[in-house]
Amino acid sequence: MVRDAELTSKVEALTQQVADLERMVAQQARVMRAMMDALEARGALTREEVQAKAR
Repeated sequence: MVRDAELTSKVEALTQQVADLERMVAQQARVMRAMMDALEARGALTREEVQAKAR
């Protein structure tokens, strides 16, 4: 029974870590989209140019 409680606790902690990481990634994606929009609006870069460099 103690082992089950330990495993449950670890799974809950890992689940929380995954949720935290998902929130962080979503925030970073929002920032990247905003930066891309700003760069594109200023004519500094196109999305295609950034995508080509990312490959």
